[in-house]
Amino acid sequence: GIAMTEIRSNRWWGFACLILVVLAGCAPGLEGRPAGMASVGPSSACILVDTDAALDDFRAIGALIRNGRIVGVVVTEGIASPAKGAMAVSHLLAAANVRPAVAVIVGAASPAPSRESWLPEARANAERLNSFLAEAVPLPDSGRALEEEVERLVADCGEVRVVVLGPWTSFIRYRPRIAARLRQVVTQGLPLADVPQGRSPGFNCRYDLAACRQVNDTLLPAALGVWVDVPRNATPPYAPTAEMIGQLTPAGLPGTVRALFLGNPGGWKDTLMWDDSAVLYFLHPEAFAPKGAHVEPIVSPDEIRRLWLQDTNRLN
Repeated sequence: GIAMTEIRSNRWWGFACLILVVLAGCAPGLEGRPAGMASVGPSSACILVDTDAALDDFRAIGALIRNGRIVGVVVTEGIASPAKGAMAVSHLLAAANVRPAVAVIVGAASPAPSRESWLPEARANAERLNSFLAEAVPLPDSGRALEEEVERLVADCGEVRVVVLGPWTSFIRYRPRIAARLRQVVTQGLPLADVPQGRSPGFNCRYDLAACRQVNDTLLPAALGVWVDVPRNATPPYAPTAEMIGQLTPAGLPGTVRALFLGNPGGWKDTLMWDDSAVLYFLHPEAFAPKGAHVEPIVSPDEIRRLWLQDTNRLN
């Protein structure tokens, strides 16, 4: 299904949009990107976000929403269920009041999800925006096929960059429809080639392992995919902090993110800036460097938090 934030347009807004489009076409590409990894300037392409509506995904979307042309958000089963996760994302986007509106699409469910003992509690919390909402509510499905909805959203895009913040279940379904325009896929976690022997792949991979394997077999050889991760045992850790959240502007989307995270600190205790890092690579590739087949930050945790605040605190 698709949810739209309210659109209010006038002649001056249309003129401003035209100027922005012209400027975007003249913008230079990103510098400082890791050698051998696909990269396209964020102003030269449409952005499609594919998320499972986890709490760190809300922070990631908050950092990205004012820094690129997002044409849609697909909510794939993972931490949240697709319909209730889509409604949570819709609430978040409404706080941003972005024009033109960003479509939210109910994505696909894994045909063989991994069993995770901690998932029911995490799912209930994510679907309620970290208990910001009293009750999780599903977004009605439009009745149209996922592939058709995504194809329609990118119909006017010369290039498409996809930011994948969840399992790959939806991506493998709509990828053939956008293949001619697809220029880059940025995702969080480790490619299978970098997963240490004896360690399970990350949640985004193992929740739909078949889809993950298919993507690893195709994106890496084509140099289309960039996997982004933060070091697990860094001291100090690449972790969100209450101090970081408290510095968000108390208005609009930043204020909403601030309220939903500070209102329930226990919901994100002992977590890292996982999906935040994927979006920060997308916006600041010079802050990352290759490590094996993926990239990791080469700046300090304080700098990662500063970049996230800088990007999220934009009100317009």
